[in-house]
Amino acid sequence: MDENEFGQGISPIVFDSSDRSMDMHDVLINTYGSLSHLTLHMGTRVPVSLPDLTGLGDFLGSLLGLEYLELFLPAPALSGFQYTYDQIFDSKDGRWPKLHTLSIHNLAIGTKDLVSLFSNGLPSLRNLIISVMVLLDGRWEWIIQFMHEHMRLDEFQTSSGAELMYSDGGFYQDDNYEWYGTEEYDWLLESVQSYVVRCEGHKHPSNRDDSDDDTVERKGKSADELARRYSKELQKFLR
Repeated sequence: MDENEFGQGISPIVFDSSDRSMDMHDVLINTYGSLSHLTLHMGTRVPVSLPDLTGLGDFLGSLLGLEYLELFLPAPALSGFQYTYDQIFDSKDGRWPKLHTLSIHNLAIGTKDLVSLFSNGLPSLRNLIISVMVLLDGRWEWIIQFMHEHMRLDEFQTSSGAELMYSDGGFYQDDNYEWYGTEEYDWLLESVQSYVVRCEGHKHPSNRDDSDDDTVERKGKSADELARRYSKELQKFLR
């Protein structure tokens, strides 16, 4: 199911379970509950009054056989905000044991929810694509280290123009919006991808010492120490 089947994609109003006169999300559950592959566009025209999306959590949580999910939420440039994890995924559901590919666009999520999703909800995940994601608390450095240590991804992509953001508007490794969009920042994102999937020789990309003198061994140790620090900081945060 993709946006072409609905002409303009699916309006978020379809999943507004607070309006019981709208039963479309019930129809979707009954009709598409056996889907294994789903590309879901929520539409780009956001209504003036933003809907409650708890019905979307019900729908996604019903797709227990899902193997591929590409989820497009309304773009921040058009809506002025990102939908949050709690608005999209039911905490009791939203778990897909067979899901091997997840592509998600325009979501805000806390560190604990993101770690929980990656740890418990997606045991078969091998391919992950992130476009715009806002981390509501914690640090992206922690998340990157967690993915490197605990996930077994064959492929991790940050799509063209990807934004790993914070709720205050800053970016990963660029709190003051100084070098996002440059070739150097694109290189940083490529390094993140390589580190997460454990490409040989890649250290934690947050250690941006690019000098090529005779301190390679020292820099390697420094990167390892940095990785251990991020792991400890995350574990402390999760307590």
